[in-house]
Amino acid sequence: MSIASHRHARSRVLLMVFVSLGLASLSACASQTPVPVVAFPTVSDPPTLNLVVPPVASASDNPPPPGSVTTKILDISGAPLGRASGSWVDFTVTVANSSTYVYQNLAPLVVFGACTCDPDDNGLAPHSVLQIWDPTTEAWVSSGSVSTDTTGAYQFAKQVAFVNLGAKQTLTYLYRATLGNTTHLAGMRSGTGSIEVFVLQMPGHTRISLAAGPDASAQLGYDLG
Repeated sequence: MSIASHRHARSRVLLMVFVSLGLASLSACASQTPVPVVAFPTVSDPPTLNLVVPPVASASDNPPPPGSVTTKILDISGAPLGRASGSWVDFTVTVANSSTYVYQNLAPLVVFGACTCDPDDNGLAPHSVLQIWDPTTEAWVSSGSVSTDTTGAYQFAKQVAFVNLGAKQTLTYLYRATLGNTTHLAGMRSGTGSIEVFVLQMPGHTRISLAAGPDASAQLGYDLG
């Protein structure tokens, strides 16, 4: 599989999600917190982010309690991301379900968040390459690399197969990243960005948590010297 080229999303189609003070299902804290633009447009589907829609029906008789799914980024090694050929940053993502509910058709999406590397202050992260470990073939598989565009929006990419998250189950994914084509680094400087993970439910790209931002985030340094 060839390494997917990083594309900066230029779409102006954004979804502004506002948490109404009148929604009794959200806490007072959440209702007072500004919700940023978070969009996942695709060619065929409109961007959708719904913070309050419940998961699809499953084998469980009862709806899951809030906060049943926790996402973590663990074991980051090799940082900062540098120019050295063959230099990789490895990290692990876990998605754990503490309830007996079965969440269907989930897709974790790894995003390289806004970075201070852009001298024009657009927040664009350097071009990166993302790979995922395939335990079946025992090999690294190239995947779509996603980052924010100058408006703060994301472009959706199917990085892993959609999967069901069973009762008391934990999903574990191993990733590694390196810098891509160095021609895309012209004018950029060393700085700090982040690895972010959003857990989406397909096909609507809806969220299974009440998080306004990513479900997990970890700082990522870039050494472009």
